[in-house]
Amino acid sequence: FTVDGFYRPFQDSSDRPFYLVEAQFQPDDNFYYRLFGELFIYLRKYQPLSPWRIVILYPNRKVERLPLYQFRELISSDRVKRFYLDELELGNPPSLALGILKLVVEDEIEAVESAKLLINQAKTQLSEPVTQEDVINLIETIIINKLPLKTTKEIETMLDLQDLKQTRVYQEGKEEGLQEGKQE
Repeated sequence: FTVDGFYRPFQDSSDRPFYLVEAQFQPDDNFYYRLFGELFIYLRKYQPLSPWRIVILYPNRKVERLPLYQFRELISSDRVKRFYLDELELGNPPSLALGILKLVVEDEIEAVESAKLLINQAKTQLSEPVTQEDVINLIETIIINKLPLKTTKEIETMLDLQDLKQTRVYQEGKEEGLQEGKQE
C-alpha cells in the first residue's frame, strides 16, 4: 500500500473521513487504476467506519491522464478533489502552506522571489524556532532542486539566509534539535 499520505481520524466514525493524498507530478496512464485499487484493498482489509476522501495534487492539468470510462463517476464525486498547483489562488494574505506547494511548480525566477517572501512569512508567522528552521530548510531545499547548478552558499545569498543562521534563535533551535536527537 503506497500512497504519499494517509490521514485518518483518531477514532473511526461515520462523520470524520480518512484521506488518501497523492502528489502526481509525472504523466502515468495507470495512476487511477493504482490509486483506486489501493483504496479498495484498504477498504476490504480494514473495513473502516470512516468515509474515504482522496486528494490529488498535480503540478498542472497536462500531467493528468484521465481514464475514459472506468473511474469517471468516482473522479467527479465529492470524495475526490484534484488540485492543480499552477492554478492555486493563494488568498490575501497568502497561505504559507499553499505558497510552499505552489513554489514547487513555479519557474526559477518566480520561485526565488516567492521563496524570499515565504521565508519572511515563516519568520513572522512561526514562533517556534525548530518549526521555523524546518520550514525555511524546506523552502531552501525546493530552490536547491530548482537550481542544481548553484551552490548552497549562492542560494543562501540569493535568499538572504546568511543572517538567519547566525541568529541566536536559529542557533538555540539547532542546539535544541541536536540534544533531542541525541536523547532519542
